[in-house]
Amino acid sequence: MADKLGVSIDYVIKTIFDKSLTTEMKKLIGTKIEGAIAKSAKLEVDYDTKKGFSLTVTLELTREDKSKPPQIKGIISMAIIGTGLTAGTINLKTPAQGDAGNAAKPLEPSKDVVVAILENMVPKVIKAMEAKAP
Repeated sequence: MADKLGVSIDYVIKTIFDKSLTTEMKKLIGTKIEGAIAKSAKLEVDYDTKKGFSLTVTLELTREDKSKPPQIKGIISMAIIGTGLTAGTINLKTPAQGDAGNAAKPLEPSKDVVVAILENMVPKVIKAMEAKAP
């Protein structure tokens, strides 16, 4: 079997309604994406890859208090660029929203929104990268 293709990942928090959630959201996204890559027969996380992919994951997480009940809205965008492969890029963007719950404890509902997006997106991203593998 050929060597696995490396995937270098950059996590970006573009917008977040509560800055104290930044570290936890990056950790959550990283765990989900890196876990899925680790299960792939064709991919591996490699931050110094010469042949593989550069994956940028951008999160926008907002809270809308005007709606009843208040809602947390999330959008995750993923951009994939091939490194040392045939030229090509792939862009995916998926929104989701959920009940904001207790305003004093925004972590759990925020996690729920982000996990819902990732469960939809991550398999598509892995499949797209694996399809480009030689």
